[in-house]
Amino acid sequence: MELKKGYKKTDIGVIPEDWKLSRMGEFVDLLTGFPFSSINYSDTGIKLLRCANIKRGNTDWSHDITNFWNEITPELTKYLLKEKDVVIAMDGSLVGKSFAQLSKDDVPSLLLQRVARVRSKSVDINFIKEFVCSTYFTEHCDKVKTSSAIPHISPKDINDFKIPLPPTLKEQKAIATVLTDTDELINNLKTLIAKKKAVKQGTLQELLTGKKRLEGFKGEWQNLTINSMCKTFTKQTGFDYSNHIKPTLVNRKTKEVIPFIQNKDFEGHKINFDTDYYVPSSVAERFPMILLDEKCFLISISGSIGKVGVFCNTKTAFIGGAVAVGKFFKPSQLDWVMFYLLSKSGQNELFRNVKAGSHQNLILDDIRKIKVPIPSTKEQKAVVKILNDMDAEIQALKAQLQKTQSLKQGMMQDLLTGKTRLIKPQKYEVEDTLAMAAEPNEAYTRENK
Repeated sequence: MELKKGYKKTDIGVIPEDWKLSRMGEFVDLLTGFPFSSINYSDTGIKLLRCANIKRGNTDWSHDITNFWNEITPELTKYLLKEKDVVIAMDGSLVGKSFAQLSKDDVPSLLLQRVARVRSKSVDINFIKEFVCSTYFTEHCDKVKTSSAIPHISPKDINDFKIPLPPTLKEQKAIATVLTDTDELINNLKTLIAKKKAVKQGTLQELLTGKKRLEGFKGEWQNLTINSMCKTFTKQTGFDYSNHIKPTLVNRKTKEVIPFIQNKDFEGHKINFDTDYYVPSSVAERFPMILLDEKCFLISISGSIGKVGVFCNTKTAFIGGAVAVGKFFKPSQLDWVMFYLLSKSGQNELFRNVKAGSHQNLILDDIRKIKVPIPSTKEQKAVVKILNDMDAEIQALKAQLQKTQSLKQGMMQDLLTGKTRLIKPQKYEVEDTLAMAAEPNEAYTRENK
């Protein structure tokens, strides 16, 4: 394939001719942390930043993973972190993906061992940060990390990472600014979604418990057990799964199979039908009580417990072993019960009898006994409409977030490789000016395609 004018082939692909492919070690000051002894950790003082404080693009100073150091001796001052420093976790399952750029809220803090600090010597630090959070860096780390029980990368692995560098600081800053602005939009969407979820949770607690009533509604509520509302409330048995269901599961969708719904495949009204496994319809029909062929209630009872959903019967499916299904006498009550169990009061009821352990489970008999406050059908519908509208707004924001995140990935691919230039390379300015003078419309069209 013929190279586009002004581009060249390199070890990492095609980049502009005036860009240089450089090792990170050539233009950054890399420092790894000091082995501060846990014996001398303090309850107050300067924070110690370790791998557990570094998430995908953010820091986390929650109480259970924050330690402090009181005395800063002269030899320790070089481990003091500054705002804008980029930090990279060198150990752990997410090595190559756990990084952060420090804000003013993260400092002062000290660099603990197994964390690398990157500080720029000659390149825009935000431009470096964008490369550290790119798939290029993740792929590089995947190639060089150790395959031991705890994956690890070395300072040399970071220094050897190759970055295509624009020739001017101005162009580096322009690229970093566009990507940073997109990050800000993504973070604002995440904040807004969290705020909307908090408002919804407060509304759930008020309207589903009767603490607050909608205008025009009065009268006493009933307290009904889940068992009294269900025709059937059950799950797979271990025997049926091992002897009849598991041997027939397949991981490819065909006309003869239906989705096998696990606890990760549902949330609220959202159901994922593109599941990991499928079960033959002929097998599923032998277990009508756990066949999802009508509007019914789903709850995760093992592993990630407490998730609640409503199966709306747009398709037929089958439940996995970590899920219980309730088929109601009055399907109109399903949304109300789901929202109640998602409220703080409902979650407290669900988890009341759960015992701490490595693998938690909900017991069906305990769930059957849970009492749900039930108002009139008209009041149920009015409240459920408000909550469904809130859900729709949150889902729309999530879709916008996902779209923006995908856009950011595409922008990174184009901008960090020079496929799209924000600043015209000086080398071609005279040539392009002559072309525009000769054929201005055609030249303009070519440049702005």
